[in-house]
This record gives sequence, structure tokens and C-alpha cells, in this order.
Amino acid sequence: KNKIVIKQDAKKGTSSSLTRTIDAPVNIIEYDGAGLQLGIGGRGLNPKRTAHYNTRQNGYEISADALGYPETYYTPPSEAIREISVLRGAASLQFGPQFGGMINFTLKDGPENPKKKIELISNNRLGTYNQFQTFNSIATKSKKLKTYSFYNYKVGDGWRNNSSYDSHAAFMGLSFQPNKKLKLTLQLTKYFYVTQQAGGLTDKQFYENPQQSFRERNWFSIDWNIAALIGHYKLNSNSWINSKTFYVHASRNSVGYMESPQRTDPLPLVKRAIIKGDFENIGNETRWINRYKIKNKNAALISGIRLYKGWAQTSQANGTKDYDADFTLPESPEYSQYQFPSANASAFLENTFFLTKKIYLTPGYRYEYISTNTEGYYNKYVVNNANDTLLTINSPSNFTSNRDIHLFGIGLTYNLAKNGKWIANLSKNFRSVNFSDINIVVPSLRVDPNIEDEKGYTADITYSKNWKKKAFLSVTGYLLHYANRIGLIWQTDDLTFDTYQYRTNISASRTLGMEVTNWINLGKIISLNDTLHNLNLTTNLTSNYSRYIEKNSIVYGNWVEMVPLLTVKSSLTYEYKKWLISGLVNFQTQQFSEATNAMESNNGVYGLIPSFYVIDFKTGYQFKKIALQFSVNNLTNKNYFTQRANSYPGPGIIPSEGRVYWISALFKL
Repeated sequence: KNKIVIKQDAKKGTSSSLTRTIDAPVNIIEYDGAGLQLGIGGRGLNPKRTAHYNTRQNGYEISADALGYPETYYTPPSEAIREISVLRGAASLQFGPQFGGMINFTLKDGPENPKKKIELISNNRLGTYNQFQTFNSIATKSKKLKTYSFYNYKVGDGWRNNSSYDSHAAFMGLSFQPNKKLKLTLQLTKYFYVTQQAGGLTDKQFYENPQQSFRERNWFSIDWNIAALIGHYKLNSNSWINSKTFYVHASRNSVGYMESPQRTDPLPLVKRAIIKGDFENIGNETRWINRYKIKNKNAALISGIRLYKGWAQTSQANGTKDYDADFTLPESPEYSQYQFPSANASAFLENTFFLTKKIYLTPGYRYEYISTNTEGYYNKYVVNNANDTLLTINSPSNFTSNRDIHLFGIGLTYNLAKNGKWIANLSKNFRSVNFSDINIVVPSLRVDPNIEDEKGYTADITYSKNWKKKAFLSVTGYLLHYANRIGLIWQTDDLTFDTYQYRTNISASRTLGMEVTNWINLGKIISLNDTLHNLNLTTNLTSNYSRYIEKNSIVYGNWVEMVPLLTVKSSLTYEYKKWLISGLVNFQTQQFSEATNAMESNNGVYGLIPSFYVIDFKTGYQFKKIALQFSVNNLTNKNYFTQRANSYPGPGIIPSEGRVYWISALFKL
């Protein structure tokens, strides 16, 4: 288990988005400066949103569809998060088969000050480009009842032209503990936003002016609704049961002119393309934890089951010719409409054997039964130069796939003297095909109809040591073997001679890498620390060597896309009395956007993503109940980008934000 550090101080304010506050050795895609979406990748995995992870909030799933569309557009506000944890290796098989493991956002559940019965927090921020954010929470605590609720509102024009946004997030959690054995928790989450999408740029357009936009009519919206009921019952001092029932009802909608960025929105205006996804799922995950002895040696057994039922519908049609955020679908969408009912039953078993006082062995096993179904249609239109339809080709689709998956893993821990330890893991992994990617029609993207699931395994070994309150060091070496890897290659249409990206199983890949996490309390080391001073340095480094290794593949020997060779994040924080000064530096080497390793393109959809650095700075002052903060994101106003999109929010280069100033006032009662 690894904790992702959130660079924030509840007493002195927080950053504008989770993207700016995460200080960990991971590759992050920046969709926007407001923190509406979060994309995390690591150890050779693509960082587009969180598709390679089992993403959870307080231990329950929050993605659109865990089987066919494991995207998590909802991201909790940083002010509400107590901890972000990543569970990898054999232990992650408890939660799913994903290559990246499990990411869990643990929210606050009561007053931060244990002496308080009620606590109010309000963090209000003003930023350049007419940006305003307010976060307000209330937490209460009594003998048997704890509550935590928040409301987060964000609005602004955005750094780029045509990138306004309006976002609302709300959460309510209630925990009732009638006795020492039983605890019941009810949690409700609502997340909704509408954002104008500035669209992508070509390389030439980006270097001329990254703030410019040629799309006024592109919009995107999210509506995420999550309910969870959690029960925790302690059978005895060595055994307890935990059960989580969750329900997700969500939608994502997009409308816009989706041609390549070198093509301007024509006059007279043409109809925009609508892509709509509706998702509904319900599931239960129940686990039993039991500590026992084998011949006077301790052991711990964790076992559980998961039942899941999902339904999804994706549709694509022509929209209006207007400029507004109109996501209305016709009764019979012109291009496609698919229903995806799915079901999943799984069971897992993990046992930790304490072989000696220093050595722990943890084997794990997970069984998955997966049933996925597709029913719908896809229309292809043959048109002439005047855009008149000459022929309509209707392709109905009815598909059922039932499969059994067996996954195994094993972990070994060796505790050293003086707070050091070695940890080694080996586990099999699996990722099913993303059904919405298969059936969405975008001019610059086509999908192999025979695309298959991905399989592979991960292995890692970690050394970590903690020098009490002076320093911490963790060094991990890892291997990711990815068979049947899904990726993008460029092809040319035989009839039109247009080039397009083709999504298919392109090759097996192998990633060898190293992660280093280092925290040093410099104040302790140089005897600066006292009641007035505090000085801390945190550094995270990741190095990846990721290549395609299947010799009969056209991409053999190429670099794996969206995997930079080196990522470095380092922050230095100094506190003096009630003052805080902090700086964060993020450096990333170049990476390719697709598997053929093309260096450049005319439309910006594929090519190299150059190396970059970005520096953030903040300073704050703490009064008795009010904290004031001033911060600058991208202090040097560096022009850079982290993605080339083949569809939304592009297509083309999606520039990251330039210099943005923020002031904030945090009230805590």
C-alpha cells in the first residue's frame, strides 16, 4: 500500500485542483486548471483519466461501469480528502483485476479536531480569468453519531478561449455506531458540471498561441450520482465482517464540431455531433477478515465476494447547429445506439502467514465471472462532395461474451531492524475491452471490430526505511508485462486516402521501471526545527523503460505511448511562526502519443509530446480562525501540453494552463 501525498495544509489553504496538489511519482494528464477531471497513470500505464485502476471513494466503486467503461469523471475536491491510497501487487486482487491496482479516495468523516463536537470550514478562492471557487463543509460528532457534508462550487472562463466551466459537487455522510460491535454508514454524492471545450490545436497553432481556440460550439457535461451503504460488524477481537452496497447512476454528454483542428467551423454552420453515455450499476462487496494461529504462529485470512449488475447505453447522432450546450438526442440516433447489459460475480481469498517475526508471506487468488452483452446498430453514410447521402449502410450488432478469469498473486515482506523493510509482489492482471471506445464514430478514429481483452502480470520489489521524524525513503523496482495491449496506430483509407488512428491489439509490451520517494525534514537535520521553524523537502522520481516486444508486430521495438522516460516532482515547504512558503517543481521528459512513434503531424492528433517543467508557488498566513493564501500556478508561464486527443476534448493538442494567480481565504470554526 502506498499513500499519495496531497500537498496541502488545512490551516493554511489548499491548491485549486487535485492535479496541482498530488505529489507522487505518477504521470498526470491535465484536462483543465479547475480540477474537473483527474488522469493518473503509472508504471507504464496510460494516464487518460483512471481507466487502468479500480477507483473508489471510501472503499466503494465510483466508476461509470467497472467492466466496460471504468472511467471516473468524478473527482472529490482536495479539501474533503483525508488520504489517497494506492494498493498494488497481490493485495490489490481483493478489489479487482486491474493492472494499476486500486486507488481509494478516503474522505473526512468528522471534525478534524477530536475535541470539537461541530466544525465548519469555508475555503473561498478567486483566480484570474474570472475564476471563483468555494468549498464549504460541516462536520459533527456525538457519542454514537458522526456526520460530514460538503458543497463545492467552481465557475470561471478558463485560461484558454472558449473554456468556461460551471461545476457543483455535494456529499453527505452519516455514521451511526450503536455499540462497540456494529457501525452503519450512509453516504450520498452528487457531481454535476458543464464546460465549454476549446478543442485541440495543431502544432503550428499551439506554438503561435496556445490560448487560442477555433471551437465555440463544443460542450461537455457530467452528471454523477452515487449512493453507498456500509456495514461493519465485529464478531470478536479477531474477526469482523465488512459489507458495502453501492449504486451509481451517471451520464456523460458531449456535443461539438469534431473535425481536425486545421478545419475551421464552416459557415454556414453544420450540425454538431452528439455522443451520449448513460450508466447505471449496483453492486455489493462483502469481506470477512479473520486472524488466527497455525502452530502458535499468527496468520490472517481475508476472503470475500462481489456481485455486480450494470447497464449502459451509448448513442451518437447529429445535434443542432447552435452554439449552446444542447445535448438532446433524437428518438432514433442517426449514427449508432448500443445497450450494454453486464454482470459480474467474483470471489477472492488472501492469507497472510507470519512465518517469523520479520517475514510475512501473502498469497492471493481471485476468480471473476464476467458476462458482457451488446445490442444495437451502427449506420455508415456514403456521401458526395456536396455532402448529399448516396447510401446508408446499417450494421446491427448482437454480441454476448461470458468468460471465467482466474488471477493469482503473491507478496513477501521482510522487516529489517530500525524501521526498514523489503516488500516483493507478483500478480496476474486483466483488463476487459472498453465497449464505448469500440462503438463511437469519430472522423479521426476507427476501431478494430475484433479487438480483444488485455492480459498480463506485474512484479515489483520495494525497499523502504523511516528515520523517525527526520526522513523517509522508498525505492521500488518493477516490471509490467502487457500482452494483447490495446493501442493506436496510423493507417490510410484505401478509398479516400485519408489517414486515421486505428485502435486495435497492437502488440505485447514490457515496462521496466523504478520509483523513488524521499521525504526529508531538513529542519530536524540542521537543528532548525523548534516552535517557530519547520522545513521539509519531498522528492518523487519515476524512470520507465517501456517498449513493444512482439517481433511480428509493426510496432516492434517502439516506445510505449504516454510513458515518459523520467518524471520528477519535488516540493520544498518552509514554515515560520504563522507563515508558510511552498514551491513545487514538476519535470517530465518527452513521450509519444501513439504506438507508431510518429514525430509530428499536420493535424496535431499524433506526434511527440515534448518534455516540460512547471513551477507552482504559494505563500500563506494563519490568523486565529482565518488563513489567507496567495498562489501562482505555472510561475514561469511555461507553454506545454500533456496530451494529444484523438476525440474529446480535441481532437488535437490540448494545451495545459499558463500562469494563473489565486488568492484564497479559509475560515475554520
